[in-house]
Amino acid sequence: MKVIPAIDLMDGKVVRLYKGNPDQKTVYSDNPVEVAKKWQSNGADMLHLVDLDATLGRGSNLLTIKKIVEQISIPIQIAGGLRDESTITDVSKICNRVVLGTLAFKDKSMLKKLLKFLGSEKIVISVDHT
Repeated sequence: MKVIPAIDLMDGKVVRLYKGNPDQKTVYSDNPVEVAKKWQSNGADMLHLVDLDATLGRGSNLLTIKKIVEQISIPIQIAGGLRDESTITDVSKICNRVVLGTLAFKDKSMLKKLLKFLGSEKIVISVDHT
């Protein structure tokens, strides 16, 4: 069994959205680096970091993500707002895996290009279904 906790980031904070609504969020911490360190020290096998601001097209938590990456030794996968080749390529340089959602289903030629460039071990495809 692998333990892969998710850390959802919004405005540089660790949050959880209620039913995906950014106006209904619970803030768990103002210090995502410390939350990541806590998960690592408690035995997490990997961290799943989600940039909710990038997902919603209202900003980026990439600086916060980079701080986490610098402080953590376990593998990290990054999700949220990865919609173009440049962003995906840049993010792939700082993590173990990138998580692609809509792009993987809407732009199969881009997915094939990314698979060729990054390799299948670097890409996770995820879909939310309701």
